[in-house]
Amino acid sequence: MAIATRLNRVEKFVSRMTKPETSEHHCHYDPDKAEAYVATTLAWLGDVASEHHARPVLARLTQEAEAGRWPRRLASANIDLALALLLTVEARGLPEAWALRKAYELMRPGSGANM
Repeated sequence: MAIATRLNRVEKFVSRMTKPETSEHHCHYDPDKAEAYVATTLAWLGDVASEHHARPVLARLTQEAEAGRWPRRLASANIDLALALLLTVEARGLPEAWALRKAYELMRPGSGANM
């Protein structure tokens, strides 16, 4: 089954769930976190659709960060969008893509270059 089809099935299932009053509670479904997880997962899988999910997550978290909330989530959202844009650059075949990919690979855990 295609990733998009699976995501649509999950979205349909969880759409009936209510948003928790406090998103700090890890045992409740949180649609904002779910969207961030989708953006991260798609970016890691190399799916160019990740940009579509990463941009609204980043916009929401940027507003929340201005109020002093979720700095680590904001950092992760920036990385997700950067990787999504790298995928788009690679899909377009731009000559700069190889340098961006190399920089990303050097920063990944386990590369030995990020110590």
